[in-house]
Amino acid sequence: MQAERHRHILTVLRRTGQVTIAALARDLAVNALTIRRDLQSLHDQGRLMRTHGGAVLPDFVPAETSFDRKRSEAAEAKRRLVPAACGLAHGARAVFIDAGSTTFEIGLALLRAPGPLLYTNSIPLLMAPEAHGRVVALGGLVRSVSLALVGTSASSSLENLSFDVAFIGASGVHNNHGPATTEPLEAAVKREAIARSSRPVLVLDGSKWSRQACLRFASWRDFRDIVTDHTPRPLAQRLRALRVALHLTDSDPA
Repeated sequence: MQAERHRHILTVLRRTGQVTIAALARDLAVNALTIRRDLQSLHDQGRLMRTHGGAVLPDFVPAETSFDRKRSEAAEAKRRLVPAACGLAHGARAVFIDAGSTTFEIGLALLRAPGPLLYTNSIPLLMAPEAHGRVVALGGLVRSVSLALVGTSASSSLENLSFDVAFIGASGVHNNHGPATTEPLEAAVKREAIARSSRPVLVLDGSKWSRQACLRFASWRDFRDIVTDHTPRPLAQRLRALRVALHLTDSDPA
């Protein structure tokens, strides 16, 4: 039976590029726990990549851009997000800064003036000259491409922490259902930081709205605020209906 399920899973993956646990459980008439075990087994064999709620083919995950290249992309748009984001940390004492090029700029800005203690898994922020005495590092493994600290140690170090504000970045969106990234270990750190924050803030430049990423790490309603330069108009209306505060650095949603 397991071999038959694995064949079915891989057949659907080759046809569609991605699968969900709910759909597979329904198609194969088994419970979700069985499907999770099947997906983990196939993941361990390198035949698919686990995602939140399902799996994708390894080739379906786009190549990841290096931190230095990300920092140079849409650099001006990212810098325009910084003042609005920093304003949301006014009065905060503990702030989480996610690994990423946009959140890095926010962290630097917060360090240039008296303010909160920062917690981060961003290696560039930890290495910044301004970081001395103001930044606490999470533990974890180093991802060389994104210069992020990830893994069980990073997630575990968040369990006993709480933040007034958490600034979270994203690689793109997942079918308009929420922000997404390309790497499971980074997604796990983002989820944990969001859960530990009184005010989770999503920060992303407008180019991310049209960029699909396969690993959704949160839903829109998990955030109190979104800071961006513009938002597609239908999504802006949906976010406002969810009572997510939009902070737009450009005039109107597209």
